[in-house]
Amino acid sequence: KRRGDIIDISPGGMKMNTAFHMPEGAADAYDLQISFKLNEEELTYAGSVVWQKDKGSTYDYGIDLSMSEEDEKKLIDELKTFSRNDMLNDE
Repeated sequence: KRRGDIIDISPGGMKMNTAFHMPEGAADAYDLQISFKLNEEELTYAGSVVWQKDKGSTYDYGIDLSMSEEDEKKLIDELKTFSRNDMLNDE
C-alpha cells in the first residue's frame, strides 16, 4: 500500500504525486487500485500508469482509470459537490 497526493482527477484519469519510485518500463508489472475519500464517499478504481515524471524527491504519475459509466457519473457528481462546497467556503 502506497500513499500519494491527487493533483488532478477526471473520469478518464488522474495525475498524482508520490514518493514511491516505479522503475522506468515497470508500469506493466503493477496493478493499481486507487482509493480515496471525496465528500465523505470512499471511491476505489482500477488504474494503470501511462506516464511518469521525476520531480526530485517525488514522482508525478499519469494514471488511466478504468471505470463503468455508473462510476464515471458518481465521480462527476462528487467532483461537482466538492467544487460547489469549495466555492461556498471561499465566500
